[in-house]
Amino acid sequence: MSLYYHTLLSTVIRTGLTILYVCLICTHSWARETIPLKGLTDKVWAHIDERHTFYIFAHNDHDLFFMLGYLHAKDRWFQMDTLRRRFSGELAALLGENLLEEDIRNRMLGIKPAAKRSLALLPKTDIQVLESYRDGINTYLNTHPLPQEYQALNLSQARKWKVTDSLIIMKGITFLLSLNIDTERTQRLQNYLVKGIEKKFDGKKLYFIDTHPISPLSLHATLPAAGQAPPYQHVFHDQTPSTHKPQSYFFDNSFLQQLAALNNDLNNSSQLWQTFLSNGTQHVLGSNLWAVSGKHTKSQRPLVANDPHLKLTWPSLFFEAYLIIKKGPTQAPLNAFGAGFPGVPTLAHGQNQSILWASTNNPMDVSDIFLDTLVVNHPKCPIKATKNSPSLCIVSAGHYHPVEKTQETFYVNTLTPQKTDTIVEAQLPAEKTKRLTVPFRSFGPILKKLPAQIHNQKHSHQVLTLQYTGFHGTREISTFLGWLRTHSLTEFENHLQYFDTGSQNWIYTDTSGQLAYFTSAKIPLRKDLENGTIEGFGPAFIRDGSSGKENWVSAAASSKNPAHQRLPFMTLPWSEMPKLKNPSSGIIVNANNDPAGTTLDANPYNQTRSSNKQAIYYLNHSYSDGLRADRIAELLNELVTRKTPITAEHFKQIQLDHTQSDFNLLMPYLINACQHLCTNKSYFPKNGIYFQNLVSQLALWDGAAASGYENFTKLQTHTQQLSPSQLALWYNLWRAHLIRNTIYHTLDQYDLSHPPAPLALRSLVQLLKSEPFTAKGHSGLDFFTHQVSPKLPAKVRRDLILLKSLASLHSTLSSAHFKTHKERTKINTWTWGSLHRVYFEHPLGAAWSVPSAQIFAQWQTLGGIPLAGGYEVINAAPIAPDALDLNDFIVNHGPVRRFIGGPQKKWFQNRIHSFSTLAHGKQLPDWLNGHYTSIKANLKKPARHWALYKPDTDNQHE
Repeated sequence: MSLYYHTLLSTVIRTGLTILYVCLICTHSWARETIPLKGLTDKVWAHIDERHTFYIFAHNDHDLFFMLGYLHAKDRWFQMDTLRRRFSGELAALLGENLLEEDIRNRMLGIKPAAKRSLALLPKTDIQVLESYRDGINTYLNTHPLPQEYQALNLSQARKWKVTDSLIIMKGITFLLSLNIDTERTQRLQNYLVKGIEKKFDGKKLYFIDTHPISPLSLHATLPAAGQAPPYQHVFHDQTPSTHKPQSYFFDNSFLQQLAALNNDLNNSSQLWQTFLSNGTQHVLGSNLWAVSGKHTKSQRPLVANDPHLKLTWPSLFFEAYLIIKKGPTQAPLNAFGAGFPGVPTLAHGQNQSILWASTNNPMDVSDIFLDTLVVNHPKCPIKATKNSPSLCIVSAGHYHPVEKTQETFYVNTLTPQKTDTIVEAQLPAEKTKRLTVPFRSFGPILKKLPAQIHNQKHSHQVLTLQYTGFHGTREISTFLGWLRTHSLTEFENHLQYFDTGSQNWIYTDTSGQLAYFTSAKIPLRKDLENGTIEGFGPAFIRDGSSGKENWVSAAASSKNPAHQRLPFMTLPWSEMPKLKNPSSGIIVNANNDPAGTTLDANPYNQTRSSNKQAIYYLNHSYSDGLRADRIAELLNELVTRKTPITAEHFKQIQLDHTQSDFNLLMPYLINACQHLCTNKSYFPKNGIYFQNLVSQLALWDGAAASGYENFTKLQTHTQQLSPSQLALWYNLWRAHLIRNTIYHTLDQYDLSHPPAPLALRSLVQLLKSEPFTAKGHSGLDFFTHQVSPKLPAKVRRDLILLKSLASLHSTLSSAHFKTHKERTKINTWTWGSLHRVYFEHPLGAAWSVPSAQIFAQWQTLGGIPLAGGYEVINAAPIAPDALDLNDFIVNHGPVRRFIGGPQKKWFQNRIHSFSTLAHGKQLPDWLNGHYTSIKANLKKPARHWALYKPDTDNQHE
């Protein structure tokens, strides 16, 4: 054989072997992993992708939710464990003694008993889902080691999952999204009233008009803006809360004395709420939701955008999942994609073959705190006293209602070095671990700690009792599970009526092109409002429980209870809740603003119910400032006016917008002040030109609060002028100084506590807009006196304070406090992102949080990752408008999921859903930079690389 043919043959053989080897490798890489799994009834294909999205393809409901629990435990177990423990008041047994006081306060709320009440109401099919999910979680825990966090906590085992744990998390999250806090507000009003009498000013007007205005900065209301008539009747009366004469009891000295005597309880309850909220999900209210109908879109189909704003924990409070069931022996097909909460086997936001749903928080008033009279060993109390246990009742309207006593036990992980599982019972005084609840008040807790020995029959106490709809058994999970297989608007609306608590705004759309908006939550009807009166100052404040005039209306008083009504009191009928279907405007926007317009005139009580013209129609006393909603509507209307067919790309630009709308409200006054005074050497002999230059640059700024960093690695530099990022920094600091130099300075002169910062901003804008301008509020107090001569005209004092607040920036950024931050020594080196940073908190602290040595280590010294945005921007990165301390600029709430999507004629064919979710490290750069990924919603069979799980027949009966 010639050398040529020998070489050719060798080459062919080598090539053939190479091809064979490569094919073998390909075959091996394509080979699906098969895993026997005890508890399955049929084959299941499942996968967790690099972005930690769950994909499950099953043949029946049991296997689907079993596998969802299994994958949740694999990916999120420590998070699920901490969530159920936090809401149950059992976190110290995991994280140590430092959490014990928080456990005591959280246990008082009674979320765990409320979850058990909910379980008793659920239909069998829902319980089966929860059981399958539980079994999947525990199967994983029984066959795999615990995550590394448990090693750090010296723990080798974890309590297995229970069905009620899922409901505890569901209850806890709805609690955070719906509870109104009345104690601190009442304390502040009481102090204003008392101080007003002492110092001869109108304390009522100081509170209601000057410092706690109800009317938002923007008058955007969802229903009226969409062309829908509000669901209530004509104006009831034209008096605002500041002029409406309340019932006399609130001014009664005895009532004020009772509140003063409970001052410690008021402080403790305020601390309870702040602790619970700050460690939960929604310390700063947020979320955006909007949609346009097909008449405005390029696809001629509705388009929806949604970005829920929750606490930015590590990992995220959301998971994403794609759930598929081919038609099995009993279940109908299911094909759904969306996001939910770890520990809960359902999708809170999502879509299936036919419909899409999404939501924002809606702060309906579904709770009250009552000042109740508690009696001890009274003969009319239905509970009999024993030698060691006195009978307790609260008295309301002459009726005696029993108080239940529960002695709680707490456990602590002692974190003993070199030892594992050193969990011991906490040694606490009996009175500190006693929980008192009132079934009559919806099983709400008594917030006052009573003396250890109370056996005197004549003894009575004034106590604070919390009543909240969510303490009853409720069925929110039934709503979510029902939507997985819902295919029409009628079905959707029917399931939504089981959503008893966790107040939300919802947008719905479907493959037929329908577009709808709903609000949810059972709003209790109060006796005084139903009678057309307002006892005290209304439901926004502590209510008088003894008279019974302000109690919730018992359901037994009416035979008109709807089928969905499970709560034992009357609630606002579904027909009177804000809602609309296929609005003529083709646009729906809600960003936690007033849904129906009840507060736009500064009075939430001056409308009547459509079904009862005597009764006051009431939803809530206050909402967000509406700036985000107004900005969204403005950008959408610009596109509609230009007749631009709207696409998902337009929605992305809106969703990532970080313009500060309050800039347009305040800047005209600063510009006007400079025009009047900057060139007047009697006021500014040396630095007038400096102010002119700075104000002129701020006047050209468009309000976009950029971070000043490009891709979070490179600092932008501008030598000729201040960069947009630097202008954002100066504006935000100026606004904070201005609030302090006006609202806070005036209140400090009378030793009065400040309103929440958003209300202080409302107050400031309202004062600046007042005509004629007198510098005084309706209370008679002058708000423009800080470091200016009282002899100067009011407008001059106003303009001086506006400009001097700008001058304070130099001293702020030059202070030793700020110099320690990144060792910055020159003011011009500061950018907005130098201050405005995002931090993702892990329960085990800084080493596990982000930024950390493992993720974005370069930002550890900065204390957070530079971030665009600010107060009330669409792309939420919320800080308080009065922020001045370095730590006040760290953002720990924001959009945990950005979603844009909409239906086609055949939902899952050739449809791309764009979204950007925050769950783990691989998603973080996309989240920070506003990048979106796409998921094709047309999966008809498992992908080749998904793992195959099959029933473990060998061990099925072990």
